[in-house]
Amino acid sequence: MKLSYHLACVLLLGTSGCVVEAMDDELAAELAVGHEDTTEDTGTASEELQSTGEVGLAQGQPVVGLGPTSDRVCFLTGIKGNFAGLTERVRVYTSGGSWYLDVDSAQTGVGAWASCAYAAAGTYTGEYTWDSAVDNYPKHMGTATGRVCFLTRIQGGFNNGSEWVHLYVSGGDWYMTGKTGGPALRAGARCVSVPSYSGEVSWGTDDLAQYVGSTKGYSCGLTRIIGSLDSGADKIHCDRITDSWYLTGQATTGNLGVRARLF
Repeated sequence: MKLSYHLACVLLLGTSGCVVEAMDDELAAELAVGHEDTTEDTGTASEELQSTGEVGLAQGQPVVGLGPTSDRVCFLTGIKGNFAGLTERVRVYTSGGSWYLDVDSAQTGVGAWASCAYAAAGTYTGEYTWDSAVDNYPKHMGTATGRVCFLTRIQGGFNNGSEWVHLYVSGGDWYMTGKTGGPALRAGARCVSVPSYSGEVSWGTDDLAQYVGSTKGYSCGLTRIIGSLDSGADKIHCDRITDSWYLTGQATTGNLGVRARLF
């Protein structure tokens, strides 16, 4: 299934131009290849799920459709802006047999990127949810054998550096958990059947773009977000640069970090 990746940015995350491509240009001059394998896994990416392309959406723009639920699973590939509390929400969800990307915010500059991977209905799960106000223990999401999980929803505050959400493998199973130092925090995730998937790749505030892998036949999903999203310029993104996935970001104040997997 190693077919070419086709970028499909149909909406804007800025005042002009396609932000996905704009970020490619900005980062091209400072790329540095770096891979950090941080968790136990079931193997390396090989003949995984082909990406359908990527869509960006900014607050104030209408919900955008991502395609039918019958042949794909969709997920977040990046978020940006001032996440101050529960009024800030980005999500990929299903309704009436289709996938959608939605952004809500009472702050400024909030937006999200989403992508889909070709996968037949029945090979991916419903959405698992975690809520800092309700869930005192990690949310169990099933076996890690032949299944990879990724973030589909982020809601709440990332504004004092101690907030985080994480999808991780422990004892052969997937879990979702998080922590907040103040504002409430919620997250959603889905899992999909795959032959194998990569370890986590990490990007932090002081890092250049981190190489995740090839875009040819492969998808990139977020698994961990930590730190401060305090302004419209703050962002994290699994970014397509030429024929490769890179994990990138920008933090204007404080520390910010993100992890992703290739599948």
